[in-house]
Amino acid sequence: MHYFPALLLFFFYLFFSFDSNAARLFGKVTSSDGENMPFLTVYEEGTTYGTTTNQEGSYFLELTEGTHQIVFRYVGFQSQTHTVTIKNGQNVELNVVMQSSTIGLKEVVVTPNGEDPAYAVIRQAQRKREFYRTQNKAFSCDVYIKNVQKLDEFKVPKILEDDDMKEFRKEWEKNKIIYFSESVSNYYFLAPNKRKEVVISSKVSGDSGGFSWNSALYLSFDIYENTIDAPIGDRPFVSPIAAGAMMYYEYQHEGEFMDKGVNVHKIRVFPRSKGQPLFGGLIYIQDSTWRVHSTDLEVSKDVGLEFIDKLNIKQTFVPVSTNTGNVSDDIWLCSTQAFSFNYSIAMMGAKVVGHGNYTGSFSNYDVTPNFTKAQLEADTKGQKLPNLVLSKKNKKKVSDKKKELKKKKTEQKNQTKTEDLTQKTEKDSLSNQETDLKKELETMVLENRFFNKEISIVSDSSNLKSAEYWESIRSVPLTKKESEHYIKSDSIEKAQNDPVYLDSMDRKTNKFKAINLLFGYSYRNRKRELTFNFAPLLQNFQVNTVEGYVISPSVNIRKFRERNFSTTQIGVEGRYGFTSKKMYAKGNFLHRFNQMNNAFISLQGGSFVEQFDTDAITPATNGTYTLWREENYLKMFEKRFVQLNTGGRIFNGAFLRLQGAFEQRIPLQNANPTIKPFINRDEIEFSQNTPVDFDGNNVFFEKHNAFILKAQLRYRIGEKYILRPKQRITVGSNYPTFTLTYSQGIPTIFDSKTDFGQLTLNIKDDVSLGVLGSFNYEAQAGTFLWNNYTSFADNFHFQTSPLLFAQTRLRQFLLLPYYQYSTTDNFAEIHAEHHFNGYIMNRIPLMKKLKWQLVAGVHYLYTPNTPNYTEVSVGFERIFKILRVDAVWAVNPSLQNEIRTGLGTNFGLRLRFGF
Repeated sequence: MHYFPALLLFFFYLFFSFDSNAARLFGKVTSSDGENMPFLTVYEEGTTYGTTTNQEGSYFLELTEGTHQIVFRYVGFQSQTHTVTIKNGQNVELNVVMQSSTIGLKEVVVTPNGEDPAYAVIRQAQRKREFYRTQNKAFSCDVYIKNVQKLDEFKVPKILEDDDMKEFRKEWEKNKIIYFSESVSNYYFLAPNKRKEVVISSKVSGDSGGFSWNSALYLSFDIYENTIDAPIGDRPFVSPIAAGAMMYYEYQHEGEFMDKGVNVHKIRVFPRSKGQPLFGGLIYIQDSTWRVHSTDLEVSKDVGLEFIDKLNIKQTFVPVSTNTGNVSDDIWLCSTQAFSFNYSIAMMGAKVVGHGNYTGSFSNYDVTPNFTKAQLEADTKGQKLPNLVLSKKNKKKVSDKKKELKKKKTEQKNQTKTEDLTQKTEKDSLSNQETDLKKELETMVLENRFFNKEISIVSDSSNLKSAEYWESIRSVPLTKKESEHYIKSDSIEKAQNDPVYLDSMDRKTNKFKAINLLFGYSYRNRKRELTFNFAPLLQNFQVNTVEGYVISPSVNIRKFRERNFSTTQIGVEGRYGFTSKKMYAKGNFLHRFNQMNNAFISLQGGSFVEQFDTDAITPATNGTYTLWREENYLKMFEKRFVQLNTGGRIFNGAFLRLQGAFEQRIPLQNANPTIKPFINRDEIEFSQNTPVDFDGNNVFFEKHNAFILKAQLRYRIGEKYILRPKQRITVGSNYPTFTLTYSQGIPTIFDSKTDFGQLTLNIKDDVSLGVLGSFNYEAQAGTFLWNNYTSFADNFHFQTSPLLFAQTRLRQFLLLPYYQYSTTDNFAEIHAEHHFNGYIMNRIPLMKKLKWQLVAGVHYLYTPNTPNYTEVSVGFERIFKILRVDAVWAVNPSLQNEIRTGLGTNFGLRLRFGF
C-alpha cells in the first residue's frame, strides 16, 4: 500500500500531460554498424530545446502537438533532420541510424613549404577566434548534468579490509556503480567572465538527503579561449585554435564533409611536445564561417594528470540565434558536453581502477536575458533565494553614473525656452543621451546585483523532488543499469536508516579490542549523532629531554546536528612524563553555530607544556633526533591557563577572531637523570631547555603571569562562494588574503606582568601563471608599538626547519637555527616559490616518466640583527607522489659563519612529506 501515493501522482502526471496534448518522442540511435551512440545531441531545429542520448544510445524529448523538425548531430557523423508530427498526445518512437560523414579527400594542395592544408584552416579559425569568443555578450540556459562513476577493479590488503569495506565490495560486485547523481540548474553568463548557477533539482543515489556536487561551472570549457582552465591538472590547457597554438600543435587535414549545407573540415591535432598541457584528437571547423562545429579531444596521462589515465572531451555546438541575416554572425553555443575518463590508483598494496562520465546537456538558451531578481525567481520556480546586493566597487560605479545623469539633467534645464532648430536638435540629442544613460544605469544596477560573489546557489528543496518529477524533467534517459542502481540504492538506504539496523551496525562497529589502545578507537551513535574518539597511543607517544618518554592520551566527544549543521565538541588530553614523573591535563569545549558564517565559541583550560614557538618543531622529529643523534631542539615551558575564543564571518571575505587568555608561565629544566639516546656520542651533550638568542646565550625565562588579548581580522578581496543548504563554501579569489593581528599584554590584571602592544600584517596568495606553472608567496611584517615587558614566549618567532626533515609550509626558513633570530624589534619576511608543474620536467624524456616536478624558492628576512638574510632553494616535488627534496643555500655572506645546521656552512638538503 505504500506505493499508492506515488502511483496516484504518476496518474496525475499522465492526466495533465494528455490534457496539454504534449507527448514524448523517444527512440534509440545507433551507427550503421549497429553500435549504440552515447552523448549524441538531439534538438528541435530553430530552437535550443534538446537533449542527449545516454550510454545505451536512448533518448526522449517532450513535444507539443504539431509538426517538429528534429535534428540528430554527432561528432564525425552526418547530421540528420527528421519531421515528427504529434497528434492527440500520442507518444512517437523514432529510431535513427547515423551514417559516418562522407569524408571528401580533396586533392591536397601542398604549399611551397610542404604545409598540410589543415594549417590554413586553423589560421582562419585563429583570426575568427576573438570574434566568436566575444560575440555573445550574455545568455541564460537550462543545464542537465549526469555524473556516473564505476569501479572496474577493487583490491585492498586483507589487513586493511574491515566490515564496512567488505559490505562495499559486496554491493560493488553487483552493479559496479559507486557514485551516481543528477542535477538540473539555471546557468547565467555575462561577458567577459561573470557566471552564476542556481541548482533547482538534485539527486544522489543512496542519499535522499544529500545534494549533488554537479555544477555547470565545471563544464565551462570554452574552446575559443587561449587557455582553458580544466579541473584535472595543475596548468591550464592550450586551445588548438589559441593565438599561439601552432607553437604547441601540429595539424593534419583528414577531409571534409557537408553538414546541413555547410562544408566542415575534419582536422586532427597532435601535441608537439608530450607532457605539456595539450590536447590530442579531432576538431571540426566550418568552412567560410571558420567557427568550431564540434570537438572530440583527448588528454592522456603523459600531461602529468594524477590518477586519471585518459580523458575524452566531446562538444557539440548548435545555432541559438539565426536571425542576423549573415550566417557568420549567427550565435552558436554548446549543446552537449561529455567528459569520459578512466582512472587508476595503486598504493601500499591497494588498487582501484574505474571509469566515469560527466555529461552536460544545455538547452533553452536565451541570448538576451534579463538579469533581475524577479527573472531569477521565475527561472527557479519561485524558490526562496537570498537578497541581491551591490558590492562596494559596484556601488561606486553606480554612484558615478548617477552623477553623470544629474549633470545631464542640469545641462538640459539650462537650455533657454526660446531656441532655434539647431538648439532644439541639440536638446533632443541631450534628452536621448539622458534616456540611454538611464537604461545603462538600470542595466548596470541589475547586472551587478545579479552577478555578485555568490557564484552558485543550491536551493533548499532541490533534493525533495519525486521520481515522477525526475521522469518528466530528465533530459537524458537512464540506462537499464542506472535505473536498477537507483532502485537498489534507495532500498538499501531505507534499510540502513531503520533504527534497528543503525543500532545493530553501531554495536558491530563499536566493539572494543585491545589493539584499539595502540591504533585508536571510535564509538558512534548514529541515532543521537554522537561520535566518541580515543586517539592512538602510538601517535601520542613522544620523547624529550624535559619529561623523558611521554604518553599523551586524548579523548573527544563530538555531536553534529544535521538540522542546522552545528557542531559541539568536548575534549580532554592528558600527559605524563615517565622521567619527570609529572602529569598534566587540559580540556577544551568548542561550539560551532553553523556553516554559513562559521561563528564559533571555544573555551580551553588546564595545565600543560608548550613550546615557546608553538609550531617550531614536531614532537616526532625532535624525538628522532633526540634518540639517534643526541640533539634536542624542542624547548618548552609549563603553562597553566584559561583561554576564551570566539569569531565568525562578519561580511563576505572577512573573518574576525577574538581571544582572551590568562596564563601562568613556569620555566622547566631537563629531567635528571636525562634520557639515554640509542647512540651515545661522547663529544655531544644535550642542550639546556632554554632558547638561544642571537649571541648564542641561553635566554633567561622567569615564572610570571600574563593576561593577553588578541584580535585577528582576515580579509580576502573578492572572495567567491557557493551557497548550499545550511552551508557556505568559499572557492577562492583572484586577489591576495590579508591578515591583520593585534596582541596586547595587559599588566596588573591577575598579577599579569606582560605590558606590550604587538602588530603584524600578513599577505599571501597563489597565482596561476598558465602553462608556466603557479607562483605562491607570503609576506609578513610586524612591530611592537610599545614594549614595557615581554617574556621570550611573546617575541616574534620565525618559523624554521633547519633539520633534514622539514615541515610542509611556505612561510619558513630552511637553514636558520630555531629561535636564534627571534626579536622584539621591527621585522619583515618574504617567502616565494614557483611550482613549474611540468613546464620543464615534462620536456625531458626520462624525467617526465618519473612525474617529478621542479620547484624553486626564495626566502628573505630583515631584522636589525639580520639585515637582508636570504635563502635560495631548488628541488623536486611529487617524488613517489608524497616526497619533496630541496637543496638550500644561504646567500648572505655576513651570516654564513652563523649557519651551521646543514651539510655545510651555508647549504642544506631538506625532505618534506605531503600530497
